[in-house]
Amino acid sequence: MFGLFNLFKKKYIYPKRTIPQYSGYNLLLAEEIVLLRESLKQHVSPPPPDLIEHTSTRLVWRISLTGKEDQYMKYDKPNYVHDNDFLVYVDTELLYLLLLNDALISNDKTNYSCKLRRDLPDDDKYPYAEEGFSKGITWPVSLATINMDVVENKPSISFTDGITRTIWLIANYASSFPVYTNSLDSANNLNIIAGLTDEPISVCDMFKNT
Repeated sequence: MFGLFNLFKKKYIYPKRTIPQYSGYNLLLAEEIVLLRESLKQHVSPPPPDLIEHTSTRLVWRISLTGKEDQYMKYDKPNYVHDNDFLVYVDTELLYLLLLNDALISNDKTNYSCKLRRDLPDDDKYPYAEEGFSKGITWPVSLATINMDVVENKPSISFTDGITRTIWLIANYASSFPVYTNSLDSANNLNIIAGLTDEPISVCDMFKNT
């Protein structure tokens, strides 16, 4: 079973299938999920990304990568901050596992499906993310916008923006990073499975009194 119940200590259900029932690339995904779940049994949650700039107009975080230089991400304050604007600090490995599961069980193959980590750099837009992150602290990269629904008790992720940035961070073993979502339900769903804080972070609260 490639469910997240035990690993994430959560309530979501995945179909009971064994590896031999998959074929082709789905078989490789299933095998990767098994290996990742096993390694995550010893996983220690990383610290949240380091907020290094907090002004009245923007937030900037330092993102730690395994064996590489730190990178930087930003959130620019919009003209109007909505009550449903939230940030979630995600554990990269848990998000990767979630995306792999989503890719394996998804019936909608028109949407982006996560690939094996080794194959992520083959994405056509990957060089653009590489270039964006190469600018360092002088030009931080914007946060991805993620939506997470739960359909028939199964979590499903979609991106409004920032797919390539996200797969770049996964491919380069970021320990954790922030994402943006404009729905409280989406923020709660994502935070329950892959978040590093007790609750999603309200954008309104972040810019209050700044």
